Amino acid sequence: MNTILRYLLLLIASAVTALAAPSARASAWLRRSVFTVLLCVSTSATHADFDAGVKAVKLRLYDEAFANLLPEAQAGNSTAQLYVANMYRRGYGIARDMAMAVQWYQRAADQHEPSGMYNLGVHLRDGIGVSADQEAATQWFERAARKGHTAAMLSLGLRLFKGKG
Repeated sequence: MNTILRYLLLLIASAVTALAAPSARASAWLRRSVFTVLLCVSTSATHADFDAGVKAVKLRLYDEAFANLLPEAQAGNSTAQLYVANMYRRGYGIARDMAMAVQWYQRAADQHEPSGMYNLGVHLRDGIGVSADQEAATQWFERAARKGHTAAMLSLGLRLFKGKG
């Protein structure tokens, strides 16, 4: 992060000097590079929150993990959405809430996250936090299986063998 900030300061200093020059092409490229660096800085901060959340999960500091991962999940990070869903499902760092777990699995599944698809299928199959829907469960298992999710392959195979869904 310090390297990025140093680069940003150098870039801003160069931009101020170059903007005095009459070249429109130079100022356009400098504006683009400043935007890119700012984007990198904001992305680094975001990844730092996610990384801190994952580290907190590993240390079983679930309140801290949830506080770091929830904003990431809300911002669309599908891996963070899986963590948040699992935390709701198990009651880690937040009150246990199966309906919320299903909502977060749905968000991850909608982004083509295989584990989100599989877990959503499990909840739909078993009616956990949502009304049971065998056809929808089978569809989610198939989607996850097509993405290479091993447990989904097994679940789908068993369902097809038994004629369910």
